[in-house]
Amino acid sequence: MERRRSISQSYRCTRDAKERLGTPANPATDALSAISVWRALDADRSIRVLVDEGEDYLLAELTFVSGHFDDAMNDLVEL
Repeated sequence: MERRRSISQSYRCTRDAKERLGTPANPATDALSAISVWRALDADRSIRVLVDEGEDYLLAELTFVSGHFDDAMNDLVEL
């Protein structure tokens, strides 16, 4: 049986400089929402929040199967 190797990488998420008017969410909330969608796209993905600085940034560790690297990165860029 083939053992699937996982990759974990930390990502720091901040809000785009072109802030959306009227949005009540802060950068960390926006980032958590986006990476939650990313996680839902593949059952082998997981998220661990390392730092939640609300108005400033979110630091999260994303884990995925190494064989899915290209898909995982493409999905993350799309969000």
